[in-house]
Amino acid sequence: MSEVDYDLEMLSHVSQAIRTYSSTGVQQHIPKMAKRRGLTVYAGAWINNEFSDDKEVYNLAQIARE
Repeated sequence: MSEVDYDLEMLSHVSQAIRTYSSTGVQQHIPKMAKRRGLTVYAGAWINNEFSDDKEVYNLAQIARE
């Protein structure tokens, strides 16, 4: 995750916001990391009609609550 944190630091100098396309794995941690850098996050979930969709939606709801 240190690479992601580094990338967010670099992005914070040239952007005010980022967009994610998944809410599982490393991507579920991005909103907190981005917030520390002053970035707005437009969080998304990868929906593909599989069992994993439930986890994506659940995590997206958790992110929205934070």
